[in-house]
Amino acid sequence: MKEIKDYIIGLDIGTNSCGYVVTDKQNNILKLKGKTAIGARLFKEGQAAADRRSFRTTRRRLARRHWRLGLLEEIFDPEMEKIDPNFFRRLKESDYSPKDSRKQFNAIVFKSIKADKRFYKKYPTIYHLRNAFKAAKFSLRGEDGIGPVDKLNDLLKEIYSEYSPELATNNLSKIEDIIKDKNLYKQDKLKQVATLLIKEADSKDKAKLNKDIAKQVANSFMGYMFRLDTLFSLTDVDVKDYKLKFSDANIDESLDDLTSLLTDAQIEFVLELQSIYNTIVLN
Repeated sequence: MKEIKDYIIGLDIGTNSCGYVVTDKQNNILKLKGKTAIGARLFKEGQAAADRRSFRTTRRRLARRHWRLGLLEEIFDPEMEKIDPNFFRRLKESDYSPKDSRKQFNAIVFKSIKADKRFYKKYPTIYHLRNAFKAAKFSLRGEDGIGPVDKLNDLLKEIYSEYSPELATNNLSKIEDIIKDKNLYKQDKLKQVATLLIKEADSKDKAKLNKDIAKQVANSFMGYMFRLDTLFSLTDVDVKDYKLKFSDANIDESLDDLTSLLTDAQIEFVLELQSIYNTIVLN
């Protein structure tokens, strides 16, 4: 710029920009190094100290959460490897599009899509699952007068057209105490629970049916193998297709296979048994 004694600098300062112009007293824009001395500079808008501190806190919180999740995976991985080697891989792929070439698994939580759908229908969000865990106190009697054993008896009436077998409900508090007793061996618990579930009947055939069903139900409660053909008096079936064990790692696939072999009421009965078993294990 030529040496000029008198000139004016105009500034327009905003929150994220600064405009400038240089003129003489006649408002003619002057030149600086061959360029017109007018323009603007842009910069990031200033943030209050509280805002910066909030962002910094959020970054640290997310970093800690990421570290905790990594630590949990490291702790549980050896045991999870025995049951479901691909569990954590499926979780990491859960945000991939089905069209993504990197995606190797279609299911997320369980090994099959059917099992996932059944799970998410019951627990749409993590908060539904957390609420169920908090509320899952083991009780065979029920708070509203209708407990899980009553539901099983109602389903037995629906499954059996003529004589409806029945589970005893007058010893449920004793059964709860036996299951919770840490000093009893599992086999001893099984025998006592099975005995207390037997409902008296007015004939040998009915008594035998009640006894057989009580034994299978007790087996399911304790995580042992139980037979659905015995539970539902099924004949002319391949017995190996009707054996179930809730503690098996592939229980979800087994339940999927049963959908084509059982009626809706029978499937509901099995799912009610599984719900009782899960509550016992959780407690």
